[in-house]
Amino acid sequence: MDRIITAAIACFGERGIAGTSMQVIAREAGTSQALIVHHFGSKRSLADRCTAVVFSRADALVQADPERAVEAFAMRSADLRYVARIL
Repeated sequence: MDRIITAAIACFGERGIAGTSMQVIAREAGTSQALIVHHFGSKRSLADRCTAVVFSRADALVQADPERAVEAFAMRSADLRYVARIL
């Protein structure tokens, strides 16, 4: 499932949620669209999970070092692009 989430974050960050098909995510993750649907149910559910993962990572950075959290988050380019797209 981590491969799917990683691929989805990258794809959604590049193309937006509406502009990304489940087929594209499956190809990027090296899996099938059916497996993604099995695990997440829908693209919206997958996007919600991606949002939770990205914000959880950001929170972990803040907890670890509040003064450097923004700088550390900026180094996570896929996460940063994802957040920029969903906002």
